[in-house]
Amino acid sequence: MTAFDWAGQAFRTIYEDCPANNCQTDGPDRVDAGLHAPGGWSSARLLLEGLHGGKATAAVTWLPNGADQIPTVQVLCDDPVLAAESFLRKDGTIGLRDGEGRWHLAYQEGEPATVDGPLVYAGPASLCAAVIAAGALAGRAARYLLEAGLPPEDLLWSWSSAPVVLPAFDPAACAQYRQEALSKSGVCGLWIRHTRPDLEALAQAHTAFQLRLHCMEDGKTSLGRGRSHSRSV
Repeated sequence: MTAFDWAGQAFRTIYEDCPANNCQTDGPDRVDAGLHAPGGWSSARLLLEGLHGGKATAAVTWLPNGADQIPTVQVLCDDPVLAAESFLRKDGTIGLRDGEGRWHLAYQEGEPATVDGPLVYAGPASLCAAVIAAGALAGRAARYLLEAGLPPEDLLWSWSSAPVVLPAFDPAACAQYRQEALSKSGVCGLWIRHTRPDLEALAQAHTAFQLRLHCMEDGKTSLGRGRSHSRSV
């Protein structure tokens, strides 16, 4: 099964589970997962795995926050390069699209626009949007490293953890809260095949969330925010 096949299967499962999953079908190839329908945890988690082409395992769990706990999305990803492509927004849409321009799974926030292929959409202040934002760290981190010149074959696997900022009616406030939460508690680790002299500098320069670069060749881990380790984990 290809990544495109897996993405299409994820959409069909979300579609067929409506309305039990708190989503609503909107024609033969569209699902409202949080714009007019409330959406929910199960559909958002499956959508997140579908956007990774089945090459990731996503879990909605929790992290301690003082005496409290906060919901958290954790993603183990086998293909950060694919995630970098999938989570790169194209005209307001993210997802998996083939070389002929057809989407096998697309996701949009806000009122849906026409796409060639199956589409899931949600409001920007929805639970679905919050889960997708928290689960997008692997793609964002891999895109950052690819743009810095790392070859795609050097990006092996990744893991990430980020808090879910629960919905609010103000999308602008939601975006601000999400970025603040990511900066404070978000983390993404990537395993790098070969050593490079700039790995520590790249980790340090990334400020949107903590970046951990684990080098397989020399066993060193470079961490952002002024920390470093001598052994890989």
